[in-house]
Amino acid sequence: MNRLAVSILLGTSILLPSSLLIAMPPQSRAQKDHAASSVNVLKTQNSQIEWEAAKSKDARTRMIAQLPAAQSSGKRQSWDPAHTWAFLVCVMSWPKKAGLDAFDTENRKDLKLRDELLKQGVPADHIVFISDKNAMLKTINDQLSAMLARTQPGDFLLTYYCGHGWTSDGEAFFGNYDADDNDNHCWRVSSFVQKLSKEFRGSSALLTADCCHSGALGEEMSRKKTDFNYATLSSSTSAISSTGNWTFTSGLLDSLQGHRYADYDNNGLVTYSELAKYLQSEMQTIEKQNTATSRSSGFDPNFAISKVRFPDETIPELVEVFWEKEWYPAKVVEKAQGKSRIRWIEIGWDAPASDEWVINKNIRPMRPEALKLPKATAQKWQIGTRLKVEFEGQYYPAQIIKYRNGSYLVHYDDYESTDDEWVDEERMRP
Repeated sequence: MNRLAVSILLGTSILLPSSLLIAMPPQSRAQKDHAASSVNVLKTQNSQIEWEAAKSKDARTRMIAQLPAAQSSGKRQSWDPAHTWAFLVCVMSWPKKAGLDAFDTENRKDLKLRDELLKQGVPADHIVFISDKNAMLKTINDQLSAMLARTQPGDFLLTYYCGHGWTSDGEAFFGNYDADDNDNHCWRVSSFVQKLSKEFRGSSALLTADCCHSGALGEEMSRKKTDFNYATLSSSTSAISSTGNWTFTSGLLDSLQGHRYADYDNNGLVTYSELAKYLQSEMQTIEKQNTATSRSSGFDPNFAISKVRFPDETIPELVEVFWEKEWYPAKVVEKAQGKSRIRWIEIGWDAPASDEWVINKNIRPMRPEALKLPKATAQKWQIGTRLKVEFEGQYYPAQIIKYRNGSYLVHYDDYESTDDEWVDEERMRP
């Protein structure tokens, strides 16, 4: 099996034209023997979860989450889908000028997240989903502002970004589709946070990101004074890269869909603090990296994200499976007569259609030594360094002018800037 790693990131929701809402790249793979399931992106289904609501004379302030914990009158705060706005941005491929690798688009979890929000009762006109070629910097900013302008006191905001993330000159960025080597053409995390802090009129927000250096989201929020309570969930800290798998986003979906995996106290509810703990466990055990979380003092850690709908289900077992002379991470979802049905972790193969029945002797518990935490991506060469870069078998003198996620933007001596390109260390020598 060919396995391709991917980086992912999550954003905020706002209403987009239908052309932006449904435009997605094809999701086919010849070697996979299953058909992609059709997605109904516009139909809103009734929520199957019973949500708590605070007593209020104003229907717009039904969410208890708007109140600081000290003012919650002892009643557990809960998510109210009917008064939720969602801004979701996911980019899986970029033009060459961005210097960013494309990701596998099979079994996209960002689509499932959008559909789950609809299923839970978030109004269709409260969801903005911007993906791939539509995720131009101007489009993102314009649509975000348009959505925030429609929010009202008592509303809840969910943002999600998946794709590439990086840092440059001390700043963190999310990878918009039209990003290039000019930082001013890239989506600054700080500008995203600034827009939220100034333009969101609601009362509470949950900000999520699944990408490299995504912990910068919480750090930026902590520097801002906001009129709303917030919490963040990120797949990595601000200092490290993140996995290319959907592990973090899958964890979000697990809880929204009503699975009991994160219900640590077995009370039938998954709270923000429990979800944060579950995501950390999944990411540390499977991907060997730390997540990052933060919240304002007024955001209740016991804020209820979802109600458990499958109280008797078996919690999948984290394992490694020997397949074609290699060990791969997976989850056991069913056992029968000396075999186990496993679901792969790696992107592109992480769907029921790719499940395999494997004899138990080829399955082992996930190794303890796999829990080592990653170090930040090391930058071997400094900006301004002069060296030689390989191009079509020959080496040319060049100078490093930018660094991003393990790649270097170089300018070749005696050539125009149009010939500048992103290269890996393998092509560079002193």
